[in-house]
Amino acid sequence: MLTKVMMLIGVTYILFRFFYRVNQRIITYFIGLHHGLLFLLLHTFNMPGLFQRFTFFRFLSIEVMLDALAMAIFAVKWLHAEPPVSWWPVLCVSVWIIYTTDHLIDAWQLKGNSTIARHQFHYKNFFPLISAVFILSAVNLFVIFNFFEIEIIVTGILLALLVMVYFTALFFKNRLTFSLPKELIVALVFVSGVWFTPLLIESQNADILTVVVVFIFVGLAFCEGVMVSWFEYAQDKKDSHTSFAFVYGKVISRKMLRLILLIICISIIFLFRFSTGLVENTGLIVLLTMDIVLIMVISRPDWFAKNGLYRIVGDLVFMLPAAIYWI
Repeated sequence: MLTKVMMLIGVTYILFRFFYRVNQRIITYFIGLHHGLLFLLLHTFNMPGLFQRFTFFRFLSIEVMLDALAMAIFAVKWLHAEPPVSWWPVLCVSVWIIYTTDHLIDAWQLKGNSTIARHQFHYKNFFPLISAVFILSAVNLFVIFNFFEIEIIVTGILLALLVMVYFTALFFKNRLTFSLPKELIVALVFVSGVWFTPLLIESQNADILTVVVVFIFVGLAFCEGVMVSWFEYAQDKKDSHTSFAFVYGKVISRKMLRLILLIICISIIFLFRFSTGLVENTGLIVLLTMDIVLIMVISRPDWFAKNGLYRIVGDLVFMLPAAIYWI
């Protein structure tokens, strides 16, 4: 057994070094392709506002809704669950409410003096956005209490309380002597919010492999959040924004990212021994791909810092789980 584990670690290390060495060529190709297609779109189809449209798309946290939808597809397919039809829009709207509220709190505390464009956008549009949050929250509650089963409602209330505790901590963060990293809390809320309904519906299908997969999703979401804070260290420092990289420093953050992503990579490869069936194997391949892409981003920051490419890749990575839908 020890020999097999050592062989597994050795193979993982070789793969890691391989991707580390060849990713420069891969990144060069895809960045060239990215800019080539972008140039074609801008000049052939005369769309000078393409960047602005995509930025507006991100500012409204639409990409986070799509990420949640992709992970929900993964969870439902993995567990062979059949959640109520109303659960899908409620999930997407709930994710939008949480992320928008989070950005509104940050924007309000900085009073429009933030160097981060997203916070400036939320400060300038504070009242329309907060109105949308209240209206959609009321609609969400109506749907939940009229169409959901009592077990899902109770679990949802517990999750909502956790979110309220998080938002309360944001308001009083300067008075707290100890607090968990914001990126970890966001990852836990995001992943648990997506998975709890499918797990509740098909709890008999939730084996140890499923538990590990959920924790891997938490780890990947946490790493993506820390990675963004690493790239935006200078902006967070100007705003005194308590991101992970600002609190612990860029050097420690990058080392921790590499370590966690390497551990996730080894864990996923090891899980192939226990996976059975096409869905589970495909799911693990998707997770491994997500992990390798994040490793590539943090390994070549100079490439991905251009035009905020790290954010685009980070958002697209969490849409990959939707690929399991066609299995």
